[in-house]
Amino acid sequence: MAVDVWYHSALLFLVWGGRGSGSPAGRGALIPGSLASFPESSKGVEKVRQRYLPLILALGKEWPGFLSALLVHVVDFIVSIESAAELQGMDAGSTRKLYFLTSWARYLVSFGLLAHIDRSIKMGSDRGKVASRPAPLALLKKLGYPLNSLCDRCSRSEQEASGPLYRRSTSRQLAKFFAGILGDDRVQSFGVDLTVTDAPGESEASDDPQPKSVALVPQNNASAESGLTLAEMEAMFSSADGPAAEKLPAVDMKPPKMLAPRTAWLRCTSWEPSALGTLPGYPM
Repeated sequence: MAVDVWYHSALLFLVWGGRGSGSPAGRGALIPGSLASFPESSKGVEKVRQRYLPLILALGKEWPGFLSALLVHVVDFIVSIESAAELQGMDAGSTRKLYFLTSWARYLVSFGLLAHIDRSIKMGSDRGKVASRPAPLALLKKLGYPLNSLCDRCSRSEQEASGPLYRRSTSRQLAKFFAGILGDDRVQSFGVDLTVTDAPGESEASDDPQPKSVALVPQNNASAESGLTLAEMEAMFSSADGPAAEKLPAVDMKPPKMLAPRTAWLRCTSWEPSALGTLPGYPM
């Protein structure tokens, strides 16, 4: 079976649901269903982590880039739940999903996970506290984690919110969390300024919310471009050297207005590779 098919099945089973009895549609295996066995507490998080961590580590070892794809899909599911909550409200099921998904998002970038991958990482005697801390950015880059893209995704989710902002609190917290890991390496929108600046002298026109109508047919038999009547234009084309040509008014050929120059592309100083050759970020 092709690798992309295995990726699709694994991500559905773990995150989105719809694969097997332990992964119903809308709730992957990383979100346990039993409230009694897996409460919304550190105990419940630890239990579900112990159950599925061996599978995640095995898939990450077999398929380079899987851990990066898993993190992207976990964050994307969080944003999707918050978007749906703006229309349908935040129920107990959605709150539970966000709780466990957030714990997985934080764990996937933690010392605790990387210690299972790289045996040279030593956490010392205070293993519990160190395991929950974010790993250094240099180690996370080796795993191909697109932290800048994830930070943009979470920040944009809050900016696009149309309902109460508290329903986007999870993505807002994750945006701050990822930004704290990136530090000075935080670059918004890949360093490209997407804002369009007005051309000089056109600021007044941009304040008008209604676009000005454009006349497709010259009014009063006059050309909007040159000010020539239709009769004068016909005479110009029929006999450019004749008497009519001498009566033609001078046409003021002004250069068209140009938009103010802006930087559209920046030199790449660093990039986040993907083992599959594509940037993950959307459900498969």
